[in-house]
Amino acid sequence: MFKKIVVGCVLSGAALGSWAGAIWDLAADWSDTINPNGAWALNQGSTPLTNIPDFTAADTSGIPAQPAWAPSNSLGNFLPMWMKARATVADSWQVGDVLVHSTGRYNSAGSGFANVTWTSPFSGTANVSGALWEIRDIGRANVWTLLHNGTTLATGTLVDGGGHGRINPQTFAFSSLAVSAGDVLTLKLDSASADGAGELAGVNFKIAQISVVPEPGTYLLMLAGVALLASVLRRQGSARPASESRLH
Repeated sequence: MFKKIVVGCVLSGAALGSWAGAIWDLAADWSDTINPNGAWALNQGSTPLTNIPDFTAADTSGIPAQPAWAPSNSLGNFLPMWMKARATVADSWQVGDVLVHSTGRYNSAGSGFANVTWTSPFSGTANVSGALWEIRDIGRANVWTLLHNGTTLATGTLVDGGGHGRINPQTFAFSSLAVSAGDVLTLKLDSASADGAGELAGVNFKIAQISVVPEPGTYLLMLAGVALLASVLRRQGSARPASESRLH
């Protein structure tokens, strides 16, 4: 019984800090085979995108064939697209970069914005940060928006040739943002090109857990365990003198 109480208290304490110090990084957590992937989901509107092991439909957009997330591998319906680059193509497009191509009027028009969501597995506070940059200079643009449960936190426009390359990206940062379990952070991109065409962009996105607010049930479990433990210790203390007297 005593061991069970101790274990219960330990598990309750572990539950209080189960997410303490956790970090979610879009690039580091990336998967070419699973979507949604843990707290992350790569989407077309509200629909998770499909795994394309050998994404070749976008050859005309200068994207080398490699695994990607897209609605299909067919011309006219291969956007939006997310991928983690396996080759360096330019200064703003290097191995390990997460790239996204927004939907445009010429491809998958009306099918939903390119977006990545992070669903919070805890209640507490988190530091949220990220960066977005231009990939090419062909006269196109994207508008990006960061939302928390549908409310806009930050927004910006990336215009090809606008000076926001990989070494000088547009950034966002929020310290100690309050989140509840199930809250959704969404980073979405849409075409802002004059002709409505989609465009490529580079993306960094990171969430670092700062503090945890335990669920009420966790508090109650821990308090009950401590109370039981104290009761056992009191009983053991009161019984010890009687046992010791019999030894003399």
